[in-house]
Amino acid sequence: MGYKKKEIEIKEIYFKLRERQLFTCFLYGFFILISFQFLACNDSVSNEFITEGEIDYKIEYLESKEKNPLIAFLPEEMTTSFKYNASRTSIEGLFGTFKLIYIYNYPKKRNYTLLQILDKKYVYKPDFDLDEMSFGYNQMKNVKIIYSDSEKTIAGYRCKHASAVFEDGLKDTVDLYYTNEIGLMHANYNNPFKEIEGVLMEFSVNLVDIDMKFTAEKVRRKRIKEEVFELPKGFVNISEGQMKKIINDYNKSAGQ
Repeated sequence: MGYKKKEIEIKEIYFKLRERQLFTCFLYGFFILISFQFLACNDSVSNEFITEGEIDYKIEYLESKEKNPLIAFLPEEMTTSFKYNASRTSIEGLFGTFKLIYIYNYPKKRNYTLLQILDKKYVYKPDFDLDEMSFGYNQMKNVKIIYSDSEKTIAGYRCKHASAVFEDGLKDTVDLYYTNEIGLMHANYNNPFKEIEGVLMEFSVNLVDIDMKFTAEKVRRKRIKEEVFELPKGFVNISEGQMKKIINDYNKSAGQ
């Protein structure tokens, strides 16, 4: 009897150890699975709420190259770098010989338009830095925003629809899509769509007398340095009229 009892006790101990081993293996496998999912989420920014990073936009020109030969020389991409409530939007063309940059820094009340052509550097600052639109948007005034229930996904983000109606009749109604799933505050204070509380992901504007459509293609989390939102050294302060003349002269020479 003693031998039988001992054998039963040994079996019970074995099965308990076996259960613990299986449970440990299960926990190990579970944590491995969670780790892989966590890493996968970090690699994919889609639908992830971020407050710092970059957005790449595709640029389409709403005029034909036959009507405006200059379009063949214009850039096809735009990048917006952002951090909480400051943004820097850059359009670069012709192998870096031309750069148009918008810097909007809400906390420091800065609103700059930078223009660089070869080694020439210019900056335009509105008289009231935060109350005026950036350079190039002036003819898009008196905008009424009409919201709708329509939605669509752009660059992995759920976007709401709105229409911009220009009450002076100088421009057709424009469809806009914006998202509240990206943490950029005051995203539109320096453009004609100031009323919209959200990041524009698809929109059309008349910029420097050229009709363009911008569509977000990629959003990525990225550390952005604070100095990106400051005025770089070496830029000469000019008026809005001077900047427009410089761009028009450059466009004429590039289109020849």
